[in-house]
Amino acid sequence: MKYIKNYESTEKMLEIGDYVICEESNIGSDDDTMKFLSENIGQYVDYSDNDQYPYVIQYEDCPSDLNGFNYTTRENARLMERKEIKYFSKNKEDLLPIIDVNKYNI
Repeated sequence: MKYIKNYESTEKMLEIGDYVICEESNIGSDDDTMKFLSENIGQYVDYSDNDQYPYVIQYEDCPSDLNGFNYTTRENARLMERKEIKYFSKNKEDLLPIIDVNKYNI
């Protein structure tokens, strides 16, 4: 009798504590917010009860005038959906080359 192995996903799952690079999918967002998200590394710090935007991403040195950073109880945090999280890693250093590409169009 042949053994058929069940399908196992090899895609890594996003976990609290992971570092992330996001891309805004909301068409109404301003350019400054979109640029900030694509050129800065955030950290996935909590899971929200918001069904549409369940991931709480916190940033360091976030400008106070950016849109969408007021919807959580955490300072400098933003709610994101999974499709907006483009890259993630346990190590912040792994994401630095991606940030350089986004900032300098290398």
